[in-house]
Amino acid sequence: MSSKLVIRCKMGKMMSRLPRKIWVSGQCIGVMQQPEVSILMPPGVYQITIQSIVPYFSSSTTIQLLPDET
Repeated sequence: MSSKLVIRCKMGKMMSRLPRKIWVSGQCIGVMQQPEVSILMPPGVYQITIQSIVPYFSSSTTIQLLPDET
């Protein structure tokens, strides 16, 4: 069973066009090149970090994904 994690960029037009690395629990899983991406993941607790191509700009949060009941 998996759950869907949706990441949306809410920055201005110029910044939203820059690619960003997506880190899940300390592991880089890919590069976000669109304003929104969806990731299927098993239920659990994860630390999500979005890092711009300029390494000094990043944002992190801890999330809990619950089982999808659909």
